[in-house]
Amino acid sequence: MTHPLFLRMSVADNVFVLPQGADAGATLGAVTIRDRIPPLHKIAATDIPSGKQVIKYGHPIGSACRDIRAGDWVHDHNVRPLPQEQWPQLPEWRGPYPTDRGAPRDKFMGYRRRGAIRPGVRNDIWVIPSVGCIRGEIRYILANYRKPYWIDSVRLIDHQSDCGGGENSASAVDMLLGLAFNPNAAGILFVGLGCENLQVSDLYNRALAGKCNVTFAIMQKSGGDKIPMLLDELAADSPRVREEFPASGLCVGVIGSDGPSHASANPLLGHFSNGLASQGGTILAAGGPSLLGALPAIAPKITTEGAFESFSHLARLSGSLRAPSADDLKNGITTGEEKAVAGISIIGETQITGALDSGEPARSVAGTQITAESGCEAANCTAFAGSGAQVILFATQSGTPFGSVVPTVKISSHTELAEKHPRWIDFDAGTLLEGEPWDAAASRLEKLVLSVACGKRVAHEEKDIGDI
Repeated sequence: MTHPLFLRMSVADNVFVLPQGADAGATLGAVTIRDRIPPLHKIAATDIPSGKQVIKYGHPIGSACRDIRAGDWVHDHNVRPLPQEQWPQLPEWRGPYPTDRGAPRDKFMGYRRRGAIRPGVRNDIWVIPSVGCIRGEIRYILANYRKPYWIDSVRLIDHQSDCGGGENSASAVDMLLGLAFNPNAAGILFVGLGCENLQVSDLYNRALAGKCNVTFAIMQKSGGDKIPMLLDELAADSPRVREEFPASGLCVGVIGSDGPSHASANPLLGHFSNGLASQGGTILAAGGPSLLGALPAIAPKITTEGAFESFSHLARLSGSLRAPSADDLKNGITTGEEKAVAGISIIGETQITGALDSGEPARSVAGTQITAESGCEAANCTAFAGSGAQVILFATQSGTPFGSVVPTVKISSHTELAEKHPRWIDFDAGTLLEGEPWDAAASRLEKLVLSVACGKRVAHEEKDIGDI
């Protein structure tokens, strides 16, 4: 008699996930598996009568459309989405979400910033153009610039704004200023051509008011000859040594994925989020159907009525639940509700303290804040950096070489990916599908994040990739 590996995402669940699948007749304690189960699919942990809710991650993901016996395969042949009037909807605010915040136990070595609420984990100088047509010339100048030893990187924030600006120019400016305030930037050099609508002197004045180490250049006046000297001045006014800070000084963006991630990387990020928030740290997560679809599960975690109103506005803009794709169904996701709660598993049981507009700085409050960006993963990473994240944790099921302007830890949802792309992947969460305990994997991830915060370079940094 075989005893296959199984995962129970919450003590409230009435289903198990079988990462490696199982044959009929295998047993899980007193439960005998009645069907051949594909990898990553679910079985009933108890009897689930017709009409009763199916619970995973501690939340309803659908209802039984026929009687389901303990040990039965649970999927779209016997589960239906919840009735429309039950999901999704935003309940009334119920009052502050209780938390058990302890004293920070972890430390990291970062760079103190004047006037900033958080330290930097990198000592970079970021060059931000006001218009896209000068990017090539700036790249040429930077390629010939020799940075001082105490500066980690001199990085071009490579965007493609035109000289006139568009209907989204206000939010673009907010994002550029948000990036300027990121604590990983020891210095900011705004560079303009001179004839564009967005003048770098305006960006400079707004950044200077934020107490940034900032200067600017106009290429039609200097031809770019002053840029090396200005970079030297910014570097000279930057710290040269790291200091010790508590884990409460960390702001980390988290991005989940599809496929096997629902049983590995996503809930692992939730374990990490719980640990960081319990020490006073801040989590950033992106708004969108994958996160905002699980409104009844999220609403009780919101801490204040003001945050609830901000979140309600963001939720109304997010659209509706996404039905599972063919790939989702293959990987054991049965309903849109399950896809949604798999998405919110990245924030664990952390409290939600607010919703952020484009480039709005994250407040120094323990728990999760939701960013307004809901596009592709690269756009979400930019939103995190613009709101002050010093590190990003990026789960992936198929792999990507992308790296943001802040350290972006790529987490594979299965071991095959980590082995196939070792120059892309920094952490393998596929070990969870092979039996590694959650606490052990979360401890490994926490240690990696702290080492990255102390200066360890991740895969994309080794190749000097840093994009928005």
